[in-house]
Amino acid sequence: MSSSAPADPPTTGRQAAAPAGALAALVGSVFFKLATAAGLAAGGASLLAVCSRSAGGFAVDGLLLFALLIVGVWLPRMAFAAGTLMGILGAVDVFFALRLGAPLTPSQLAWTSSVSLTQAGWPAIATVVAVAFVLLIAARRRPAEPHLIGTIAVLLVLVGALGWLIDDDEQRRNMGLDASPTLSLVQRPSSPPPPAETIAFDAHIADPDPAWSAAVDVAVTRAPNHVVVFLSESTATRFVDAQTMPQLTALKSEHSLTFSEHTAQSPISIKAIFSLLCGLHPDPTPALETTSLPRIGCDSLPEVLTAKGFDAALFHGGYFAFTDKLAFLSERGFQRLVDGESLPQREEQWHNGWGVDDRAVVDAALSWFDARPDPAAPSFLVVVPLIPHHEYFLPPDAPRPFGDRNLMDRYKNGLHFADDVFGQLVSGYRARGVFDDTLFVFVGDHGEAFDEHPRNRLHGSFLYEENVRAPLVLISTRLFPSAQTSARPSSHADILPTILDLLGLPPPFHSQGQSLVSSSYVPRLVPLFTAVPTLKVGVRTPHFKLVHDEHSASDELYDLLADPHELQNLALQRPDVATQLRTQALSFLADQPRRLRALPLKEEAPWLKRAADDAGLELSDERVFNMVRRCVPLTTSTTTDTVLHFPHLNPPARSVGVGVLDQSRAAHHGPITIDIAETPAQPESESTTIAVDDDFMSSSRVIELDPPCSSLSVRVHPSPTGAAGCLWLAP
Repeated sequence: MSSSAPADPPTTGRQAAAPAGALAALVGSVFFKLATAAGLAAGGASLLAVCSRSAGGFAVDGLLLFALLIVGVWLPRMAFAAGTLMGILGAVDVFFALRLGAPLTPSQLAWTSSVSLTQAGWPAIATVVAVAFVLLIAARRRPAEPHLIGTIAVLLVLVGALGWLIDDDEQRRNMGLDASPTLSLVQRPSSPPPPAETIAFDAHIADPDPAWSAAVDVAVTRAPNHVVVFLSESTATRFVDAQTMPQLTALKSEHSLTFSEHTAQSPISIKAIFSLLCGLHPDPTPALETTSLPRIGCDSLPEVLTAKGFDAALFHGGYFAFTDKLAFLSERGFQRLVDGESLPQREEQWHNGWGVDDRAVVDAALSWFDARPDPAAPSFLVVVPLIPHHEYFLPPDAPRPFGDRNLMDRYKNGLHFADDVFGQLVSGYRARGVFDDTLFVFVGDHGEAFDEHPRNRLHGSFLYEENVRAPLVLISTRLFPSAQTSARPSSHADILPTILDLLGLPPPFHSQGQSLVSSSYVPRLVPLFTAVPTLKVGVRTPHFKLVHDEHSASDELYDLLADPHELQNLALQRPDVATQLRTQALSFLADQPRRLRALPLKEEAPWLKRAADDAGLELSDERVFNMVRRCVPLTTSTTTDTVLHFPHLNPPARSVGVGVLDQSRAAHHGPITIDIAETPAQPESESTTIAVDDDFMSSSRVIELDPPCSSLSVRVHPSPTGAAGCLWLAP
């Protein structure tokens, strides 16, 4: 008779739960580390740097695996659920690592609504694959020995420790590679605010170079009658040259004043618009000023100028709904606001999910200039083009002088196109005989990055020079007798007082900027801020830049004169400079939100809110055309018309928009049709019909009302499927 050893008892699902959860967490972490390593490699980091920095991040993951196994002894199902969730977080962070260079953090949550998965490309595909793999691992719950997972955890800690020994600790923290996807969601408490006596941020630069305050030559015999601000999208200073931007370069060579040390305080477009129009530094919080401070009582540039008799208009190639720009712009004194949706004859122009052809935007702006009631009145025009916005798309007929080999070539093609658009605008003023009577202000909203530092792409995630250096060029044959370049440190907050000074007007009392052409100019520190993916705050002079990362509590200090490419962090070698500038940066971080919120609010509610209240309707934030909009939600009846009345619109409504909600579009609920009529009906007046459908590019539409209407009736036609949409008006 033969005998055999007794078989091991089978592993139950309960016993396998904790190791299976730990394995899911491990797989998600590995996917995230592979994504961050890919970002480092794409940024040009050496193989040693990729390996050591990636390895350093595994120590935290090993400790988390230990924690899961220990919890699993008593609570295996809880350990399984926690491990699976950690694995999913790691897999989801593949997207954020590839797109933004770091895992999802609390600071970044405020920005995730603007991330368009429909335009995410292969990072989204990689993320879906990673999530599916983690879910497969978790769903199978195959028996796994705890000691095997424990051995892996020990190896991870050892590998992580080796990575820490090879790599510089502070450098690794700055790269963010020691952050786990799970712990990244636990925000470190912010630094305590500085004492009250240090909170006013108007810090002068200690011992400035005399060149930083050298006088500029301005011949103000008679102020120009017209002002044009061209706020160029994603335009980095280092790309402004005769080959890429020949029109601007030619204009710079004659009657101009160029500021070589101009810096955007934040690499976020809406913060640039806020700073430029209000003369204030941006809010150093993840919140957008359009949602957190739409009614801030700043005397904005258009409000100051319209009070002096100027006509004022703003034309935007993108969409106002993106970051809810109208909440801030609609009551700032502009008599005309036009974007890519409300542009007349939009359907005849090239357009996409980001906006419309900027050439048509300039044509519309020039038409506005021609149609003003008093052609002799002074005017203020702001043009905010769409291109070159990432993914650096262009209309099909646009020239592409740099080819299409890589993203940078496409970006430079976009800059060349934007330069042509600016030239078209200037030529329009020449043709109308007002070129010599106009001050042109060309300014970039922020820079653009192409892996000059590892994983630094686009613009919003870092505060390196490639992210924040933007051109500022003033052009006027009347004001500037020749071409000049000034090294005066400047920021977007200085543009408002500079324009007003050149027009002979005083700045508002609240302005945090100063006139860059004034004889009383004093060089100041420029505050810096971003919140994606972690909150970073800094200050810059033409000599030094300090950036403090609130998440990792680390500093980066660069000597910009000796190291213009910011390759050597001097925070440890120069603690005196780092401490002084960090104090100023934290002072700005603590004080600026309080300072902005201390300004009075506009007395009345925003225009659209007043219109909805008078109509007895509620507003809500709805996603339409991949953008969150403030609008009146509506659901079509399946059998009868629905009628909405807007009885008191002051000022009158100039445009009406309607859109299908994204979830209704995704469910194929079909079209929405509305009729708009003025009430009470005027003789010979007719209703206007707007129809939108559930195709993405046709899911929203804006029409102009000519003339504007002070009372409206909106009839919503029935729909068999009960399509859901929303309605918005603009003055």
